Amino acid sequence: MKKVLLVLCLATIVASALLAMGTQEGSLSLVTRNDLASTMWEYAQRNHLPAFADDGTLASEKAVSWAFKARLFDQGVNMSLPATKKELDRSLHLIETTPIIAAESLLDPNTFFITGKTQYTIAGRLTDRSVQVYNHLEDTYYTVTDDGVSVILTGLSGESWVTKLNKVLTTYTKADGNAYSADDFLRSKGSDLKLTTISAIGTNFARFIPADVVVEVHTAWGDVLYANRAGVPHGKGDYLVCSSVNGKPDFSDVWVVNGATFPLTYDMTHAL
Repeated sequence: MKKVLLVLCLATIVASALLAMGTQEGSLSLVTRNDLASTMWEYAQRNHLPAFADDGTLASEKAVSWAFKARLFDQGVNMSLPATKKELDRSLHLIETTPIIAAESLLDPNTFFITGKTQYTIAGRLTDRSVQVYNHLEDTYYTVTDDGVSVILTGLSGESWVTKLNKVLTTYTKADGNAYSADDFLRSKGSDLKLTTISAIGTNFARFIPADVVVEVHTAWGDVLYANRAGVPHGKGDYLVCSSVNGKPDFSDVWVVNGATFPLTYDMTHAL
């Protein structure tokens, strides 16, 4: 319904402009390029339009940055000037022709490559006060309290997230390979510890999804994930990942790994 309403809204703008200027290509007095970028950006986030290729960062003007990557505007245009019929047509075309692909249609074993977590080091800590951390790859804030079990992790791209202490103890080790204990974290509350991943190459399969494609994934734990959704950086594109069982992809449990971090954290030797 939201998609239909926005299409009708943009169509009304186009129609009104055509009445005012006949069939001539030109500028519209009803909406500026900045306004159009903002409208389309909000729609893209709500309805999971793709983020398109990026360099791992987002400009401060996210709506404008996204609109240029979506090729709604030609390079060098003045964003404060009224939008043209061509630009509105591009916006309508993007809405009407951008599908969300179901992950089930992409689960061909021949398109997945063998991979697994590589060994790398991140930071983790228990907090000694109530704090809020931000994961720019998820566009998500986490509020963390001094509960003795919620570990704040900071990844290779500067993103932060929260994981329970018992999971951290089974997933990461000290640099020398020795195990951490809960007391190690409790004694260093408020300070980061260096956490080294346990390498697990060969335990996963993955498929690359270009950044101009959105894929809807229903996970085994009941969540719905969207690969390459607008609103966060994805590098060249996200990856669908699953476990390896008897040397074959286990498609009963598929999840998404952000493309901005996948090449840094998973083995790319056999990438397709």
